[in-house]
Amino acid sequence: MKSKALITLSLIIVISHVLFVLLNYMKALEDFNKELEDWAVTIEDNFIICLDSRATAMQKLATFIANDPKVQQQFKKGKLAVESEGGGKGGEKSSAARQKLFDLVHPSWDQVTENYDVRQLHFHLGPGSRSFLRVHKPTAFGDNLGDIRYMVIAANQNNRSYKGFETGRHYTGIRGVVPVSFKDSQGRVEHLGAVEAGTSYKIFLNAMKKKMAADFCLLLTKSHVDRTMTPASIKAHFSPGAILKDYYIEETTDPRISQYLESGDFYDRVMKKGAAFIKGPPHFQVTAFPVRDFRSTMNPSLPDSGSILVWKDASGRWQSFMGNFYRNIIFAVLALLTIGCILITVWNYSRKKLKRVIETQAEEIKDNYEKFNLFVKASPTAILIVDDATNKILDINPRALRLMGGIKDDIINRLGIDDIVIKEDNATQELDSFRFVTSSGQAVPVLKTEVPLRLDQKNVTVVSLRDVTKEKKAEMEKIKIEKLQGVIEMAGAVSHELNQPMQVIYLASDLLSQKMLDHSAKERLAEELLNALERMKSITGKLMNITTYKTKDYLSGKIIDIDGAIEKKEKK
Repeated sequence: MKSKALITLSLIIVISHVLFVLLNYMKALEDFNKELEDWAVTIEDNFIICLDSRATAMQKLATFIANDPKVQQQFKKGKLAVESEGGGKGGEKSSAARQKLFDLVHPSWDQVTENYDVRQLHFHLGPGSRSFLRVHKPTAFGDNLGDIRYMVIAANQNNRSYKGFETGRHYTGIRGVVPVSFKDSQGRVEHLGAVEAGTSYKIFLNAMKKKMAADFCLLLTKSHVDRTMTPASIKAHFSPGAILKDYYIEETTDPRISQYLESGDFYDRVMKKGAAFIKGPPHFQVTAFPVRDFRSTMNPSLPDSGSILVWKDASGRWQSFMGNFYRNIIFAVLALLTIGCILITVWNYSRKKLKRVIETQAEEIKDNYEKFNLFVKASPTAILIVDDATNKILDINPRALRLMGGIKDDIINRLGIDDIVIKEDNATQELDSFRFVTSSGQAVPVLKTEVPLRLDQKNVTVVSLRDVTKEKKAEMEKIKIEKLQGVIEMAGAVSHELNQPMQVIYLASDLLSQKMLDHSAKERLAEELLNALERMKSITGKLMNITTYKTKDYLSGKIIDIDGAIEKKEKK
């Protein structure tokens, strides 16, 4: 039993420690994932802010160029030359105007590209999007971009500035487009076209890598790329490793991204979006969120253009997390061993101490039991021990055996207490409440006392029976004396009350027998006789109406106060 209690307590302690470690692990894992989600939100927010800032910078550069009067005048000449030479690429006049415009902006352009993250500067003729001059690539011009350059078309149609990212014939860029107008000497304003300044995602993603200490990758959907770029441009721009199932790798800060995406976990994150922890080694924390180009931004019903995938080596974080977890386990094991040693020590000490206490109490119980048995055997009172469950007599002392007058073996476990101790139904006094029936059938009046007790793993009742035969006889004698005293007092009272009228009757009768009395004297004596008889009648009436007991002094004793008893009744 003790071993079971120790094992149970040990199991409770072990389970509590396991739960402690498990709860700590779950809380730490929750914090780990929360930090991961916060990191993903921070990455996306910073990306959006920086992208907008970069596009705004391109828009400012384009605005500066578009508002240059020299640029406006030369662009005006170029537009007129193209129109006069039939449109498209134009002819010699168009080429001359194009060259002059190039010579005008090229020196400043070289300084901008050298000192700032700018990749392209492109002049488009309105109202659609006809390329007039690519400052970054002057040999390519005259192509119609109306089916892909929606930002330029919108700027020409609405005569307002736009910014964002857009995929061109050859690459995807972050662009700012500003309409270009020419105002003549008479104040007339003519819309010429738009100028576009842009930077590549490669430059932008490298800047984001430095800022956020994480690698970035721009993935464009195949549907988006196939719609905007020519097959030749796709083949030239994307290496075989940059082509996935549903995406093209447009730009990345880590060329190993192709290997990561082939593993499946990274690619699943691109498809599902949101943050995730990818176990390695090496371990990565990864997040992905959608990107939309200018056209899909203006038209929300269009699908996303691609996704931004961001990842960071999280091996250090994971090692720190697992290190804390292992330390918690070690701490729990050490605490468990310490508590176990203390528990065993305390248990052994307590068990020894409890054993000594139990042995001491057992000796005391044994000694008390022996004393109890001696007391029961030596007691002048009859004592019976009765089983509460069966109501049978389990043991009796010698006094009870003598009182019963039988053999002990004929009584133990055979007779019930109700067989020998019977309650008097018509009892009026305590001494008459019970009677003890002996083996000979004699009924002995007894005074019964019961005490419940736990003895030998049983609930028993110790019944004490005291023979009150002498007390009962004394009580009966007392009752007889009291009754006799009442008779004497009543006789005295009757005697006292009747004595006077009887003396009157005796004297009157004696006088009436004398012949010398005249007639009037005889009448008086007859009247006295009648009064005496009336008084005797009144006394007998009072005797019949006595309901209380009241005495009064008379000579050397007491007699019944007949008048006092009658008066008390009348007061009630």
